[in-house]
Amino acid sequence: MTINAAIGDGAVAAGGSILLAPDASVGGNAMLAGGRVELAGRVLGDVRLGGGQVIISGHIDGNVELASQSLIIKPGAVIRGSLKYRSPEAAQIDPQAQIAGTVSHIKTSIPGEGEIAAGLTVVSILLWFSLALTGIVLYLVFPQTALSSIRIIATKPWKALGLGLALFAAMPVAGFILMSTGIGWLLALLLLMVYAILLLVGFLTGVLLLSDSVLRRIRHGQQASKFVNSLAFALAMLVVMIVLLIPVLGGLLFFLLWLWGIGGTALQIYNVNASRATQNQTV
Repeated sequence: MTINAAIGDGAVAAGGSILLAPDASVGGNAMLAGGRVELAGRVLGDVRLGGGQVIISGHIDGNVELASQSLIIKPGAVIRGSLKYRSPEAAQIDPQAQIAGTVSHIKTSIPGEGEIAAGLTVVSILLWFSLALTGIVLYLVFPQTALSSIRIIATKPWKALGLGLALFAAMPVAGFILMSTGIGWLLALLLLMVYAILLLVGFLTGVLLLSDSVLRRIRHGQQASKFVNSLAFALAMLVVMIVLLIPVLGGLLFFLLWLWGIGGTALQIYNVNASRATQNQTV
């Protein structure tokens, strides 16, 4: 993004690369953020910058406050106010640059690979725990519904897979079409909320399908207790998260399991509603 004109008031811009050209001017304050931010024009007010690399070679009448990985102030740069910046390294300030106020450097640290890996591990554990707990609670509260869903998938695998794919692709499109009409936004929000719930429950159903299939093979078709099913579900959730780490194949297997869960859940909801409708007609 290049700004090469006179702006009468303030300016706010963000992008991959931001350039305030030498002939450009901002009549008020400027807030710029990007991967690379270069300020070569004039700003009559204060400046706030954020970016991977910040370069200042222009004229700033106010104060400058910024955060970046690196800061370069070139010769000819003029800052009438103070400069306060956060960065891992000290700024490269040319001796010919003019800074009337104080210069404050707050040193920030860049997370190392070990810290990033540790953070991702903690997030993964919390995600596994929350999903496993949610799935176990839903199974304990609605055991028959959960087991019926996976039985449907086992007996009608292709129908469940096809329906899951159709719902996965069509529901958000239908929601955005309704929202674009202007009069169906409430229905669209409701549809998208149902879609989000269906995605979550469908995923949990897919994991339950995996754990139940393994248990039935181990126990030769005999039904396990709720405690054993819950433990198997938690282990299956862990296996699914590990499989996701396999490039391409892991994502494909995860997606298929997800679609089966969505389709099985939708078929179970349809069967329950159809059964209730039949009972009402009989009464």
